[in-house]
Amino acid sequence: MAENKKAVKEDNSDELDLDTDSITEKEINNPEELSGNEDTYNVFLKELDNRPQLSNDDILKMLKEYRANPSIDLRNEIVENNLRLVIAMSKQYAHKLHVPIMDLIQEGSMGLMNAVENFDLSKGYAFSTFAVPYIKNSIRRYLSDKAKLIRLPPQVQTLNRKISQAHDELFSKLEREPSYQEIAKYLGNGIKESQVRNALINQKTTDVYSFDYQQNDNGQNDDERNLYDQVADYSQNPSQITEENDRVRLFDEALETLPARDREIFIRRKGLYQKPQTLKTLADDYHLSLERVRQIEVAGEKKINNYLKKNS
Repeated sequence: MAENKKAVKEDNSDELDLDTDSITEKEINNPEELSGNEDTYNVFLKELDNRPQLSNDDILKMLKEYRANPSIDLRNEIVENNLRLVIAMSKQYAHKLHVPIMDLIQEGSMGLMNAVENFDLSKGYAFSTFAVPYIKNSIRRYLSDKAKLIRLPPQVQTLNRKISQAHDELFSKLEREPSYQEIAKYLGNGIKESQVRNALINQKTTDVYSFDYQQNDNGQNDDERNLYDQVADYSQNPSQITEENDRVRLFDEALETLPARDREIFIRRKGLYQKPQTLKTLADDYHLSLERVRQIEVAGEKKINNYLKKNS
């Protein structure tokens, strides 16, 4: 419980902050495209829609009863009556990060359970206001540990969030794009300019996904597709491979029509199997003049071309 309280205290900013008063049935039932498990999600929504939405006073009454006589059934009932909070936040993360929404709802529900356990009736808060940071932090931890293909250490993620917040504050204050040096100076605490640069560059890079990442058609198609299915195949087809093999075979046959010495000079001069060699190098190796080496090269090329034209 102490760990959860600490997590709530540290949660003072996030790009997906939520106004709990704006959570309505229209938002919950909005048929926007989501990432993964849409059929299960729609069934889940229908079951939730049959449950009446309780007022804050009703929730507080149930929490008082739970404090006086804790039971798993009552705790679960409180959680189920507040699942709209979990759904609203899970939808935002699912849209932004392309993560299966049912996974986020499951993690957010765990945070909601912790909120039920830690809620202090004497503070006078609305339960929904108290529960939001717990739900958000639970989802964050899941995304940090499991959702990303490349995982960043928690301290790096925390630093990146601070740098992002400092960037936005300076941008608003200066009315221009702040430099890396200005952001580092604004943050203090030994933050280096290179750390600011890396954090801001990483925010602009595209997320990395596995080729096994599932695509879907909003439950309208039973066929499951992954990213690998969307990658174009630029490899040669069998007929192209056969044609290429025929060309290689003909060229090898054409080479064999040259005398052994002329063939070696031609291969070395053209750089067929290694770096092309100069006329002088070949002239010295074969004790020939530069002009004679050039003549052998030209004659060999002409003979090979004639063979290819004749047999192709």
